[in-house]
Amino acid sequence: MRNIRGFMIHNINYVYAILTWLGMLLIYWYLDYKVYGGNLNLGFKDVLIYPPIFALIFF
Repeated sequence: MRNIRGFMIHNINYVYAILTWLGMLLIYWYLDYKVYGGNLNLGFKDVLIYPPIFALIFF
């Protein structure tokens, strides 16, 4: 338990970025499939795949 807490304290920005990205995915999924019935032009897979690729390129 101490290792997980220590990791989160030292890398809180990365943890926050991942949680924010997951929250954005949930909001986008809800809007795309529940509100608009899957009629948005942006693909859910694009929103799921591109941010991690850009992050890996950045680092």
